[in-house]
Amino acid sequence: MPKPGRLSLLSRTWRVTLATLVCAVLVVSALAGNDDWFPFGPMAQFAFRAKPDGVISSVHMEADTSAGTHVRVPLTTNGVGIQRAEVEGQLGAFKRHPAKLQAIADAWRARHPRQPRYTKVYLVQQGIRLHDGRPSSRYAVTLAVWTVR
Repeated sequence: MPKPGRLSLLSRTWRVTLATLVCAVLVVSALAGNDDWFPFGPMAQFAFRAKPDGVISSVHMEADTSAGTHVRVPLTTNGVGIQRAEVEGQLGAFKRHPAKLQAIADAWRARHPRQPRYTKVYLVQQGIRLHDGRPSSRYAVTLAVWTVR
């Protein structure tokens, strides 16, 4: 029987084998540049290579306020309680059912009761067109609009 606090040869062998296997999977996954093996490889959902003549796009929200201003909605946990990635994940639902934007206005009001409330919320996609890898033009498209109740 091994002494307390010491591992047997078998215990050390399987731990070293397992650690070596995990490291090998990490190296192969990183070299392949593939997220299919996540969490054993890089999580690169936001890191990508744009085509030299492609488009880089992102989504954000804007709002008209009761103070008569037009502001960018802070898509943060402290802002309205959700992140931009969550909005992008629900993009189709927001486009099909703009009434879902009411939840954004409600969240703003609940978190910031002393700030002007939102009266209209806009879901906007902005993009940069590339030519030979350099920005050539910019655009913005409003995907959905909701008048707050």
